[in-house]
Formats: sequence, structure tokens, C-alpha cells
Amino acid sequence: MNKDLAVLIDGSNYFFRAYHALPKMNTSYGFETSAMLGLINMVLKIHKQYQPQYLAIAFDSKEKTFRHELLPEYKAQREKPADELIAQIAPSFEFIEALGFLMLKKAGIEADDIIGSLAKSFTEAGKQVLICTSDKDMLQLLELGQVEILDEFKNRSFKPEDNLGSRFGVEKLHYSQVRDFLALCGDS
Repeated sequence: MNKDLAVLIDGSNYFFRAYHALPKMNTSYGFETSAMLGLINMVLKIHKQYQPQYLAIAFDSKEKTFRHELLPEYKAQREKPADELIAQIAPSFEFIEALGFLMLKKAGIEADDIIGSLAKSFTEAGKQVLICTSDKDMLQLLELGQVEILDEFKNRSFKPEDNLGSRFGVEKLHYSQVRDFLALCGDS
């Protein structure tokens, strides 16, 4: 066990990525399982590979957040998730809990915010933090210093000393510039 490591997994990110990346898989009675299987396999792989002292999987809540109050159109361009995907959410949560992993979800709070708060707390306590996500916004958390961002889907990771330019298609980008860069680019 790595006693100085906390792993924080963006469960919502992994769940949706698995659903869209993996071929459709069904049980013998027709229940689709691709998102569940992808999520659980990634969590087990990360747990086995890093053997952290702490591991938490954060999920978005379905309720609106404070961002919706600031901008009513927040995430309005996103399509409603398919029924087959929604049906896999509750069983995924049950499976994670049955495996003994800590699952974090709070009404009106996004997984990003949970992960950011935990990363700050862990780094202040002197722990190394590995954040598992493909969400580019999370790269801002490199400013905490003892953080690494792992994007399993693209088999790459980022540390504070890295040039983040390749992630965004520019020549050079420091973690301290990510917030401004994202603000200038906007978000579809």
C-alpha cells in the first residue's frame, strides 16, 4: 500500500466515457452493461496498479448546481443521456459500494468540485494526489503541487512540471495559464 497516495476518480467522467467508447454489451436478459463494466474495470485497474491508502470515486448529482444560477444555459447543449445509460447508474453505485470503495455524491455538487476540495485537503495534509479523469478543466488542480492528472483513455498523465501545450494543441502552456486559456477558448 502506498501510504502517501490518495486517488480521486471522476466516476461520472469514466462512466460516460466507457458508455461511448465500449461496444454495447448486454446480459442474457437484455440489460446493457457497457458503462458499468468500463467503470468498474477502470477502478479495479487503478486500485491494483497504484495501491493507494485512500481511493474515492466522485459522481455528479442530477440536481442543478450553483453554476445554473449563474448561467441558466449551463450544460443546456448536452443531449439527454440514453435510457440504457441511465439504467446502469444505480447498479454501478451498488457494485462500487459492494467492492468497498468510497463513493461520493452530493445533491447540487459536481464531481469536479468534490475532487477539487479533496485534492486541496489531501495536499495540505502532505499527501500525493492522483486524479483520474479526462476532463481538461481538472488540469487547473496541478497548481496544488502534489497532484498528477491521469487520463487513462489517452494513456497519458500530467504533473505540475509538465508543459501542457500538447494537451491543448499549443506550443507551450503552464498549469498556471490553464484557467485563462480555457476562458479564452470558451466551451461549446
